[in-house]
Amino acid sequence: MEQQLRLYESVFDDVRLVDPKTQTASVLDKNGKLYTSPYKCYHLLGRDAACCDCTSMQTLKDHNVHRRIASVGDQSYYVESRYVEMDNKPYILKLIDKVDSMQKFAPEYKQRMEQLRDEWIQLEEQNQVLKQKNLELYHLSRTDALTQAENRLGLRYGFTSFVRHRVMVMMVDINKFKQYNDANGHQAGDHVLVNFAHILIQAFGKKNCFRYGGDEFLVIANLAEEEFDQKM
Repeated sequence: MEQQLRLYESVFDDVRLVDPKTQTASVLDKNGKLYTSPYKCYHLLGRDAACCDCTSMQTLKDHNVHRRIASVGDQSYYVESRYVEMDNKPYILKLIDKVDSMQKFAPEYKQRMEQLRDEWIQLEEQNQVLKQKNLELYHLSRTDALTQAENRLGLRYGFTSFVRHRVMVMMVDINKFKQYNDANGHQAGDHVLVNFAHILIQAFGKKNCFRYGGDEFLVIANLAEEEFDQKM
């Protein structure tokens, strides 16, 4: 969001992110970081109260972009409100620009917004790449690299899906695995672990199978006892 606000600041005199729930606005400081502003947008327009045709309220209702020209004395302002979401919460992006001459403003605004659109598309592409990388990291962090079963962190992530559900639980290890590993080497032992995990995952599903440590595996499944026994 800070990146997007910085892009808009290259076009508009005032850029603010309004939280309609708390009626507060965040703006960028000189270091490009968000902080809460004590001023309302109508203060910037030289008014003591909100406008009767407030674009922010209209945008909050229909999620569309709303624009208008506000005049205060000899000064005119271009006001634009855009609906955005951050952390699944609604916000209003408020853009305000001083206008000396509408004839001069319109072509300059159009040209700059076209340039801004290209920068915005580039930013969105970078964010999509970042989201994909984060998704990959999330998957790697919860997956055991050797067996591809879920690891203990995966168990922590998945735990809430088991809460308040009737589940069957099995803790299982491989008999005499240490002796086999010592006699045949770690590569052969790894081969056994990989194949054993594959059998578990085939039977119970990946999201239900966890490598708990060494040759110990944990299975948690929302299954009836008879079905669980058959798979076991």
